[in-house]
Amino acid sequence: MGCNVTKPTSKPKSFSNNCVLYWTSNYKTQKYHWWPLLRKRENDYINNLYANGGGIDKYDQLFKTEALEYQKKHHSILPESNRSDKNWAGYCDRGAMLSCLYKYPVKPVIAKYNDKTIEFSPRDIEALMITVSNTTVCKSLSVFYGSRNNSKNKTSKNRSEPLPLDLIEILKRFSREKEPFVIDVDNGDAVWNYPFDKFLVTIVPIDYSDKRISKTGRSVIYRFQIESCAFPKKNIDIRGLVNYREDCVHQEWLSDNNPDFLWKKYKKNYQWKGKSDINPIIKPEIVYELYKNSILGNGILNIPKNV
Repeated sequence: MGCNVTKPTSKPKSFSNNCVLYWTSNYKTQKYHWWPLLRKRENDYINNLYANGGGIDKYDQLFKTEALEYQKKHHSILPESNRSDKNWAGYCDRGAMLSCLYKYPVKPVIAKYNDKTIEFSPRDIEALMITVSNTTVCKSLSVFYGSRNNSKNKTSKNRSEPLPLDLIEILKRFSREKEPFVIDVDNGDAVWNYPFDKFLVTIVPIDYSDKRISKTGRSVIYRFQIESCAFPKKNIDIRGLVNYREDCVHQEWLSDNNPDFLWKKYKKNYQWKGKSDINPIIKPEIVYELYKNSILGNGILNIPKNV
């Protein structure tokens, strides 16, 4: 089985002629966590992958490995750190990616290996899925649109990209496929990735008292409404101005919170294999079996001794 895409959702007939583009995904986004790297509280297994009592710790208990120590050493940030990204560094990209492709774990799973028995909650399984997330998607199939803005300068050109017409073209391409997609909703120097599964682009009336509206050429204001079932508080509602003239097209955002960049990955429709790029001690094949049993509601997973 491979990575397949399908036709877009058609525009409802009830929309008037001011509708430019409408789409909803066949699959609704799921609420995966972003798992910050910062150590705010000791052993906070609800937020940190490297905390005692979480999914990686239970994996170690079951298989007598040292994955938790590896995670803490390579992927944690101390509160006294001078890293500029310490308050937002984490796995929002992996969480958003899984949100677009995989139903959230449903039931706890009791895993048995040799003489050990450990219960993994849906949250524990999610944590392990984050660590092996690179093996859950097609390696050579992905798309990325826009330019990441690394500057705090509000006048940076990258801050306003993609511009309105470019964003319409990007959304048009996404509308030809069935899966949700990811947006970095912060056009400043930080990165906050969230999954989205619906959008509507319309043309709205112009208020010519707005000094940003040119008195020459033909002006059009596009309204972009982009929504997320999993994170409705992150829904986007922005407006972009396009002024068409004989010799040029001028574009600008009339809102401050335009997207920074947009991207998507494609699901693997077979067992996860390979090496985790976050924690190579954790085996994707085992996480796959835990996830599959959680989705199917199979309460007990017997893991072979030669795994």
